[in-house]
Order: sequence, then C-alpha cells, then structure tokens
Amino acid sequence: MNGARAVLCALLICVATLGGVVIAADSPDGASAAEPTVSATDAPLPQTDGESDRLLSIVSEGDTAEYLDPPPGTIDRSGQETVIVDVSSAVGTNSDTIRSEFRQESLVAAFEEATTDAERNDIAADAATRLDERADALIAAERTAIAEYNDGAIGEREFLSRIAAIDRAADRTATTADWLRDDAETHLSDEAQQQVATDAAQLLRLQGPVRERTAAALGGDEPVRVNVDTREEAVVLATVDDGTYVREAVDPTAQTVHIEDRYDDDTVLALSRFQELYPWVDDARSGTSISLFNSDHPPTRIYQFEIPHTQGELMAYLDGGSADIIHETHRLDPESMPATTYEASDNGLALQVNATRGGGPLGIEVVDADTGDDVPATVRVNESEIGTADDGQLWTVSPRGAVTVTASHGGDSVSLETEL
Repeated sequence: MNGARAVLCALLICVATLGGVVIAADSPDGASAAEPTVSATDAPLPQTDGESDRLLSIVSEGDTAEYLDPPPGTIDRSGQETVIVDVSSAVGTNSDTIRSEFRQESLVAAFEEATTDAERNDIAADAATRLDERADALIAAERTAIAEYNDGAIGEREFLSRIAAIDRAADRTATTADWLRDDAETHLSDEAQQQVATDAAQLLRLQGPVRERTAAALGGDEPVRVNVDTREEAVVLATVDDGTYVREAVDPTAQTVHIEDRYDDDTVLALSRFQELYPWVDDARSGTSISLFNSDHPPTRIYQFEIPHTQGELMAYLDGGSADIIHETHRLDPESMPATTYEASDNGLALQVNATRGGGPLGIEVVDADTGDDVPATVRVNESEIGTADDGQLWTVSPRGAVTVTASHGGDSVSLETEL
C-alpha cells in the first residue's frame, strides 16, 4: 500500500502548467473548512444597483433581462479582443488534459485495487487534500491574472488566454471533486467532506461559456470577439457566438463557505429571492428549473436557476448564505433585445447600427443608399475589424464608452459615432 500511495501522490501533483500559466498552491482562498459555521443575517441587502455591498450589482433596464454588472464608474478596466488560434495554448491544453485524465484514472484504479477500508480512507484523504490545494491554486491564478490585467501589466489577449486555461483546468479538477462526492465520500471525514464541497462550489465560479468558447478558439475553432470588464476580482465576459449573445458575470464576494443556508433547502423560498432580483425575467419566463448544488452541505449550498424566457435563457447561481448571485450566464437573441438605432449615409452607402448597451450586442447593417440592397462591406468598430456585413445584419459585442463604426466597400466608406 505504501508504494501505491507514493505513486498516487506523485501523480496528484498540486503544481501544473496550463498553456504557459503556472499554477501554484500558495494562496488559499478564504478560511479552512474547520472554521465554525455561522448563521446568516435575517435581511439580505438587495443585490441591486446602488444598494449592494457586492462588487457587481443586478441592473434592470426595463424590457430585457436583469444582469450583473459593475455599478457606474467602478469598472477597473474594459477592453476587447478577437481570440484566434494559438498553437502553444492548444498544445498546452491538450497536454494538461492528457495528464489530468491519467491522474484521475490512476486515482480511481488505486482506490478500486485497495483491499481494506483503511487503505481507501488514506487514498480518499490524499485525493481530497490535493483537490483542495489545486482549487486554491486555480483561484489564486485567476486572482493574479485579474490583478495584472487591472494594473495594465497584461492585455486582453493574455488575460483571456489565462482564464481560458483556468476554465479548462477547473473543469478537469471538478472531475476529481465529483468522484470524491459520488464514489468515495463515505471514506472521508466530516471535515474533508465539507472541504470537498467547498472546493466544488468554488470551482463553479472559474468556469463559464464565454471562457469555454475562448478556449475553443485558442484551440483552433472559429475566432470569437470577447468583451472584458473587471472590477477588483469580479469579471464580466460577453460575446456574440453564432447569432446568440452570450454573457457571463462572476462576483466572488457573493460566495460564502461558512454561513448557514438561509433557505434551509427550500426552493420555494429561494425562488422568492430570485424573483426579487430578476423581476423582468420572472414575468417573462416560460419555465423554471431549480437544482441544488451541495444539498448535503448547507454552508456551501447553491441554488441553480435555469430560466427560459421570451428573449433567451438565464442561468443564475444563488448562494444560500449570502442570498446573492455568485455567477450568472445569459444566452439571448440580440434581435429581441431593446436597442437604439443610429443611421448614417455617405458615398452611396447607408449604415444602420442597432445598439443595446456597452458590452451588449451591436447590430450593424450596410446597404446601397440608392437600391437598399445589402452590401458586403468590411466593418470596423473602434479601428478593429469585426467582419463583413454581407448577409443582412452583422452582430458583434459592443465596447463601452465611445464607439465608432465604419463600413467600407469598393474604396468608399461611411462612419458614425455614438457613446455606450
């Protein structure tokens, strides 16, 4: 057994390289699972603009879904990048995936080959320790990437590459957490079980569809343009992918790990809180799916809402302790969202721009000013080439602040400026 454990410990290393990003377990996030659980306060503050003490507040703009966003004037940095294939990132991600799969297979094999409960207990305990170190390391790596981006030390390309790598690593690490919870939990102490639950909950916030799409583009899929907004440790990412506006927002300050679930496993009470935070979505919903994450571990219990509505779908993660949203994802039809239309005409070209908001979808259409026929014009937004408007409306994600849209065709061009 000692030999098997030595091999296992060697395999479950807690330092790994993710496409050039070094992950080291030297900055744990929060307190240990051994700390006492405390009761939640009786009346949570509204997580709404101007009243919340969170980094992100839920914004309501009327006839569209509410969304998490930094309050006005609090954004540390905002920018955009068109993510394209990166061979080194692709190779690094593939290598990390192979190593991770090998470690997981070795862990399961060692556990299944153990002949006594004592041996299985040791293997499970070792795996839980490595999981905790790995989760802390990934959280620290994201925190570092955000801090360096906020400080201007790295740009959008490097930042997106790093968090895409962290997303993939968190997904792989969650496999170990799932295995420990599903197949080995009875071999863990109560303290270790709670720590695994905490790690699993924290890994959730390191993953999202925009990060996943970014990783796919770095690996060779179609390029994707991503808008980035940060406030301290909170991140908002948005893109338009295959005609769908996809947006994810994460606020680590809304996540608790040692506060009792104020809803006590009651999804009806949790839904009431959701309705308070997202009244438009609640009115426009066509269904409701509520699931519990960490249902057996109240201090880290999360209520996951999947809500289809008239403009798309919202997925929101409500922390049972803070009663606030940790993480939300929107998938919206940009044509169904309210927008302001701007128009300009010059050199025989007519430009129409449908603008929603900064960081929201931006629709661009170019036609012949005389005939009204679509023109395959090259479109630039703030000097960045976005694509060709050759088949009706071209959708992209809008930057914040001053926006200049220019369409060019056959040596002619037309431009307009606005503020979002």
